[in-house]
Amino acid sequence: MKKILILIAILTATYSSTYAETGREALEACATAMKYDKLDSFQTQSIKATIYIGDQRQTVKIFQKDSNLVRFETSAMGKEDAYVLTDDEFFQVKPEYEEFDVSEAGQLLQIYEMVLPTVHSILRVPDTNIVLTISGEGDYGGKKCKKIGISSPKTPDEISQYVYLDAQTNWLVGIGDDKGNGLVLSSMKKVKGFVYAATIKIMKDGKKQFEIEVNSFEANPELDDAIFAKP
Repeated sequence: MKKILILIAILTATYSSTYAETGREALEACATAMKYDKLDSFQTQSIKATIYIGDQRQTVKIFQKDSNLVRFETSAMGKEDAYVLTDDEFFQVKPEYEEFDVSEAGQLLQIYEMVLPTVHSILRVPDTNIVLTISGEGDYGGKKCKKIGISSPKTPDEISQYVYLDAQTNWLVGIGDDKGNGLVLSSMKKVKGFVYAATIKIMKDGKKQFEIEVNSFEANPELDDAIFAKP
């Protein structure tokens, strides 16, 4: 009997080692659990959010159509701005018209990624350019999480960031380094099956710098082409 138990233990250990989940597989499981396929199927999106920085707040509206037309609207301290980004154009429509190079849209895209953080951009990077490693478990944002380390193939042992996935649901709950810098996601909601965070805290050195509240997320709303057009 004892020999049988030892054999079972050896076989179990061998199976676990052979079929251990990789970092990429963990992120793909996250994409499946949060129904990224639903997000990708949306022809249009309308997201409205509020960014709280101390006593100040800024409202953000993002309208997206067919994945290549995006309109950003921001309002803070009585000032309103609106920008449109296409595959090959980037221009401002409020308060006055002005054209920019597409390469200058990085800050607006960063806002979009903070309002709607996903692991999409990480999964799009080929294995030749990124190393994704299961780095055990840990607590993040008050949840027990799986840690997936991100590093360069040139220096695979030097992890620059971690992706934190809820150990029970596989949902994304944070992206950050081991020094308290990054995003903490909470108040999860669903729209047509897609799971997203309604509250995102941006941390620096373990302290909250500002907070984003996603007030609404509409999937497939009717969006007039005119809002993406030049004036």
